[in-house]
Amino acid sequence: MSFDSINYFALAEHLLEGRGFRNYDWSPYAQQPPLYPLLLAAVSLGVFEPIRVAGVLNAALFAATILVVGRYLRRRVRSGWLACWGAGAVALSLPLGDLGSWALSETAFILFATLALARTDDFLTEGRKASLVGAAVFCALAWQTRYIGVVVTAVAAAALWFGSDAGLRERVRRSGFVAAAAAVPMALWMVRNRFVVGGFTGDREFRGTSWTARFGEVYEGLAGWFAFEGSAGAVLVAILPALAVFAVAAFTPAAGSTGGREAPPLSAGLRSPAIFFGFGLVFLSVVVAAAFFTVIAYGVESRYLAPLYAPLVVVVVFAADRAFRFAAERPRVGGTGDIGDGAARRRRRPPG
Repeated sequence: MSFDSINYFALAEHLLEGRGFRNYDWSPYAQQPPLYPLLLAAVSLGVFEPIRVAGVLNAALFAATILVVGRYLRRRVRSGWLACWGAGAVALSLPLGDLGSWALSETAFILFATLALARTDDFLTEGRKASLVGAAVFCALAWQTRYIGVVVTAVAAAALWFGSDAGLRERVRRSGFVAAAAAVPMALWMVRNRFVVGGFTGDREFRGTSWTARFGEVYEGLAGWFAFEGSAGAVLVAILPALAVFAVAAFTPAAGSTGGREAPPLSAGLRSPAIFFGFGLVFLSVVVAAAFFTVIAYGVESRYLAPLYAPLVVVVVFAADRAFRFAAERPRVGGTGDIGDGAARRRRRPPG
């Protein structure tokens, strides 16, 4: 439990008792959106105490995240082994596993954000309206779980705009639908906060700490992902450049995938990792800015950075799949330096 957990439990109990959105001290609840306490109240069924069901709820949310990442990667990458590796990397991750043992809203936020990004990509790939509706619903749920969920909605709307070669009117319709579906519930909640506590997101004050300190906290938080005492920083320094190389490989369209035609705004091979990588960049930027401009008692904690983990796993899997594809499609070279015989060329996997 943490201080936030106490308020979550108190709010869930007050809701079950019909006393409204109130903290443990009966002050109006506004510091976070209300979805996680609502989930605690719903899972308790009005029979069990919310504190008793938090462990079951978080375990279910974490398990669902593992399943969502694995199923999404299985549909999008060629290698089933890489999809299994991605699901395993999420299942065995230190930051996500640690969050699963705390009664905090990040576990729910990570699940809803992953589902929103995956459904957005599904719609752009398959064109099914159910996927577009799903993206809108999960964007709204992520935003109603944490205020930083606005990043999920912004990235999903941007992907629907730039990731399609549809006409202007259609892109406006798709992006506007997702943005409106997520923004309307949050607007209602913020208006309520404005009348009740005098601020749209509760009481938040300027902290005034340097940007250098904020980035230092981010570095320490990311280093906490690795269980190497005394050498976590060295491991992080070694991994980040490798991740940048992976990102470049992931964003390189497969040779011949467009059949010689000019590629659309984001080709199918480029769009999927771009959605997740873009979310990671925007999310990290907003976390640093929020830590600088508002009061965060303990700085940028590792748990604030945990939503970056699953998107980075997805990008790495896409990059590895693309690298293996390039290796499989390279023509064989004969002993004289010429391209191998016709049989060798016929054995090559068709491009794309």
